[in-house]
Amino acid sequence: MMNAATAPRSRWSLAALAGVLLLALALRLWGLDWGLPNGERRAVSYHPDENTYLHRIATANPAGGDFIIDLRGQALVNYTLAGLMFGADVVGWFDLVPSEDYYITHPEQAARMYLLGRFISVVTGLLTVLLLYLIVRKSWPGAPWWLAPLGTLFLGVAPGHVINCHYLETDVPVTFFITLTVYWLIDVAQRGRWRDYMLAGASAGLAIGTKWSALPLLPVLLVAHGLGQPAWWRPGTWLGRAQLGRLLVLGVALLATFFLTNPYVLLHPTASAGGAAELGGSLFGNVGPGAFVAGLAQLFADTLPASLGWGLYLLGGTGLIAALLHRRRTPVETLALVWIGLFGMVAAVTYNATVGRTLPLAPFFILLAVAAVDRARRWVACSRPRGAALAAAVALAVALALGPSLVAGLFFYCSDTASQDASRWIQANVPAGSTFGLYNQDPYWDDPDLLYEDFFHPPAGGSRYRYVVYPLDAANPPYPDVEYLIWTQRDARKVGELLTPEQAAALTRWMDERYEPVADFESVVRVLGLEFRDLHQTFITSHIHVLKLK
Repeated sequence: MMNAATAPRSRWSLAALAGVLLLALALRLWGLDWGLPNGERRAVSYHPDENTYLHRIATANPAGGDFIIDLRGQALVNYTLAGLMFGADVVGWFDLVPSEDYYITHPEQAARMYLLGRFISVVTGLLTVLLLYLIVRKSWPGAPWWLAPLGTLFLGVAPGHVINCHYLETDVPVTFFITLTVYWLIDVAQRGRWRDYMLAGASAGLAIGTKWSALPLLPVLLVAHGLGQPAWWRPGTWLGRAQLGRLLVLGVALLATFFLTNPYVLLHPTASAGGAAELGGSLFGNVGPGAFVAGLAQLFADTLPASLGWGLYLLGGTGLIAALLHRRRTPVETLALVWIGLFGMVAAVTYNATVGRTLPLAPFFILLAVAAVDRARRWVACSRPRGAALAAAVALAVALALGPSLVAGLFFYCSDTASQDASRWIQANVPAGSTFGLYNQDPYWDDPDLLYEDFFHPPAGGSRYRYVVYPLDAANPPYPDVEYLIWTQRDARKVGELLTPEQAAALTRWMDERYEPVADFESVVRVLGLEFRDLHQTFITSHIHVLKLK
């Protein structure tokens, strides 16, 4: 029961929480309509992963018994989006039609589908921010009232989390369910009740049913179970009837929630296993000692600082080192260390471990940052200069995270996009029937929107142009010559990955000899006379060059 002395502190804490949640919501709603189809030769979203949902969801026909199937076992977001689409159709806000071409020719309906999906990310993102408050309150019950709101503020302004809440994707929802699992695992470690095991298992099943990247949770579940034993190093404490019963409850709850959200894994196990293997092959192949070390270096020196901001990253790193060295760490610190270690090793062998794909690390680095602040505030309690230095360090960490989040908001709100500008130019200047040459793959999300629509959806695009795809292969030089070439930032990156320097130089000579640039387009954010370039280039083409045969 709350006494008279703690009641004001609790009110201050809840008031601060409300303020942080409002700030977090504003950052996530600002620019939420970025890159949506709008009828101006923008057929799909600028985020490539969102376009997979357009195909997967739009071609479903629940009324005819055709439900959304994700044979790779990551269907929870699909089903949630399908439910929202069905409800929006019932109230008349959205047209649920089992045809992808319908949404290409009705971009306002496609835009509404994407908004419904982004709503999932905003809600689960905000719930994750709230979970940080609850976890800090549970893990540091004797801490000052401001520590829990500070943890929510850290995640509320973290640029990686803010940016990815603007997309229809699995990264933000899976981060929520992973964090929710750890919330219950703290109770597993501290209390060990049957309901704690059931709730932790159910949350883990939902996390794995959202995205396979949550699989490293399985060892974390066992670690939490071990933390709850009086002598975890003795096998007998793990193998008693009551302990095995609790683990059985956890496992049953995990499997039940996973299969409820991924029923086609049971109905089509062979196809599901094949789909999961194909997905794993496309993501995991960065093997070998050198590649593994390089992957870890990229994760901890580039991706995580970009996701958290350097201030929060350094605070979290300080908390990580302190937790490793301190023998009396809290259960949440132990669980955070194990999760960061396991997930970090998986990320190190992943191709293109982007901020989004590594987002499940962010809440746990932030929890370690909170632990570092808690240890530091006890160290500076008797010294005003030390206290002022700690406050300044925390304020700087928040500012270094909030700054990129605000710039990202400006990007979402004010950016001129190369894809759309290039489409307008092509429509005005390239005659119908002309042939475009592209490199390495068919028109994709970072090519001009007009070409993507024309190539994949002729009823909508009208089949205005023809296409030749040139392989980036030294044994197959570009041939034949076509009237126009498209060269994007992605192409330049692929050349560096797939060709030797000599082969890349030969390709450049071929282009220079036969083609001349006729139009260049760049994505730029212009604010108060300032120009920002190359912002978040992972999900938008910063440069598109159109070349014409001499």
